[in-house]
Amino acid sequence: MIEDKKQRLDQWLVFARFVKTRNLAANIISHGKLRINGKAVIKSHHRIQIGNEISFIHLDRLHHIKVLSLPQKRISPSEKESVFEYLDDILFIGDEKAIQHRIFSKVNVHKGKSEYSRKQNQEARKIKYKIP
Repeated sequence: MIEDKKQRLDQWLVFARFVKTRNLAANIISHGKLRINGKAVIKSHHRIQIGNEISFIHLDRLHHIKVLSLPQKRISPSEKESVFEYLDDILFIGDEKAIQHRIFSKVNVHKGKSEYSRKQNQEARKIKYKIP
């Protein structure tokens, strides 16, 4: 396992066997469900290095891990201990969205003019009809 000093975040998530494809990793990252050392990251090309602490939500579970190495290919399931370690137990979130809001601040991701207008309309309806 050859190690570089930095590696793309989406690539590392695939190589560490959290997701199967870089597209799935990019979806997790772009939806604001990932933090590196406590800072929200929304770009899948963000570079990580050994020692970074990563917190993210995937499949209704909150993972809080520390990066131990940067593999150059997808590892086998038995090699997981050499790539990362869990800092906390995996927390099952389920349908409780309050935990997500407490741990992760909202990250606004601009996806284009039409999406922005739709979001504004939804917020206006919530205020008008007092929907939580």
